[in-house]
Amino acid sequence: MKISYRIVNSDDCEVIKQIHSFNTRVAKELNLDLIDHDGLAEKLHGECTGSFRVIAFVKNIQVGELVVILNEREKIADLLWIYVKPEFRLLGIGTNLTKIAINELKKRGFKKVYASIVPIVKHFDPNYSEEAPRRILQKLGFKPIHNKYEYVLEL
Repeated sequence: MKISYRIVNSDDCEVIKQIHSFNTRVAKELNLDLIDHDGLAEKLHGECTGSFRVIAFVKNIQVGELVVILNEREKIADLLWIYVKPEFRLLGIGTNLTKIAINELKKRGFKKVYASIVPIVKHFDPNYSEEAPRRILQKLGFKPIHNKYEYVLEL
């Protein structure tokens, strides 16, 4: 099976803010202990200067996606959303999406990238496991910064 990847640039911060707002509401409903470290949410979402998506395709059909939001001024980024369709999991797609995003951020001169594992997806996908994204992040060098949900990688 041939998997191809593509980076798609966007400057639609309003959509990103809506996604973040939705994720925050659901996290509160689930009583998740998420902390806004050093005003990170405001730095990223309030001062969003753009975003990009890394998209995985099999035979021109999208099978996975990772959304990265950018703060060019602070040179920090957030892996806001990563998802791989259940029938395409365990093929390394999530790892490759994340590696491609990290390499793109390095090329652009970013200093840090944050990622949160929020079990919101369980409400939409009963097969979702928090362990898969946690393994990907740890394998790629991300370190926990508060709890089992929040990670940072120094680039």
